[in-house]
Amino acid sequence: MTTEHFTLQGARTAAITESTSRATIFIGSVSAGLVALGLIATATRIGTAFYAFGLILLSTLSFIGFVTCDRVLQSGIEELHYAERIARLRAYYFDFAPELTHYLASVADEEASAAQLEALFTAQREAEWGEFLSDCGKYETELAGEIAKGKLTLAELDEEEQSLDRLRRWYRTIRARDLFGAPSAPVAERRLKECTEALEDFAERVYQARERAAQVFKRLRIWEHGNVHEIRARCAWLPLRTPAVHHQLGHDVPSQESPQCERQKRQRP
Repeated sequence: MTTEHFTLQGARTAAITESTSRATIFIGSVSAGLVALGLIATATRIGTAFYAFGLILLSTLSFIGFVTCDRVLQSGIEELHYAERIARLRAYYFDFAPELTHYLASVADEEASAAQLEALFTAQREAEWGEFLSDCGKYETELAGEIAKGKLTLAELDEEEQSLDRLRRWYRTIRARDLFGAPSAPVAERRLKECTEALEDFAERVYQARERAAQVFKRLRIWEHGNVHEIRARCAWLPLRTPAVHHQLGHDVPSQESPQCERQKRQRP
């Protein structure tokens, strides 16, 4: 048992040392790369060579960073497993030699600690889900307000789509963190679907409003290119009491009736 304990302790130390070394190497590489990039910028006056060097350098540093992060994560998981096995050995010591309790640090109950950790973790996720649900309610209220105000424009639709995308990204982030399944997770999924349906309804209203506006504009264009010319040809004798009509037809408001109006009046029975 003592040999196993010593072996696990050595493996745990090696994992910690490897993680620390890799992180140190990455930080040193980033520092050296930034210094080199600054020197190249000074030497080339931020020319083509600077951009080429920066592209190669930043790509290399990004690759090193991803590899370092992946390996450090693996080392951390290994170190955690070693720590759990060492804790089990210590619990075995206390079970078969209770007199050691006064001389060694006690080992907490693993199941109780795991349950407590799960409860704390779930409480944090529950708080995040609560904020998410609150934002979903604000989003639906905002959509209802825009509909009530009649602000059915493509600009408003684009803004609301961006807000919904933000809610979706936030949902995916919390979902990835929620390892134990908080009670509000199903409610959040349902509320996100409702927000999506509300946006679809808003988009339908926007497109309908555009179609109505296009029909009205088409009618105005038909009236302008058809009836207006007919009115201009046949109703040039409009009286002075209709200046709005003269303005709509593109005429200057006459100060008195034109000779053409006088002739048309004389020709009338």
